[in-house]
Amino acid sequence: MFKRRARILFIGGDAALTATDLANDLGRYWLEARAQPIHGLHAAAPVSEAAQADRQWADTVILLGEGVADSELRLPQRTQCRCWPLSDWKGCQSVRNAELRRRVSGLIGGLRLLEGSSGAPPV
Repeated sequence: MFKRRARILFIGGDAALTATDLANDLGRYWLEARAQPIHGLHAAAPVSEAAQADRQWADTVILLGEGVADSELRLPQRTQCRCWPLSDWKGCQSVRNAELRRRVSGLIGGLRLLEGSSGAPPV
C-alpha cells in the first residue's frame, strides 16, 4: 500500500493543463497532478525556482510533446520521465482531449493495480 498519492507533473503547452485537470478529477484518490504549461521546451531555457521545485516534488514527469530528453530537464534521479508525443493530435482538440483522457485513465488504472486488492486509496 502506498503511503501517499503519486505525484505527477505534466510539462508542455495547453495539453499539460488539460491533462492535469483530468488527472486531478479522475484520479483524485490515487494521484496529485500539477502542470507546467511551457510552450517550446528547450534545454537552454532558464527554469524558475517554482518550476524546479515542482520537478523536485514529482515522482513522475510526463512530457507532452517532443524535443527534450529527460536528462535536459534536471530531474532528481528518483523521478521517472515519460513522453506522450503530440504530433498525432495537432489540429483536433477533441481528439487530443480524448487521447489524454485515455492515457490518464490508463495511468490511474496502473496505480490502482499497484495498490493491490485492498481497494483502499492511499492516505
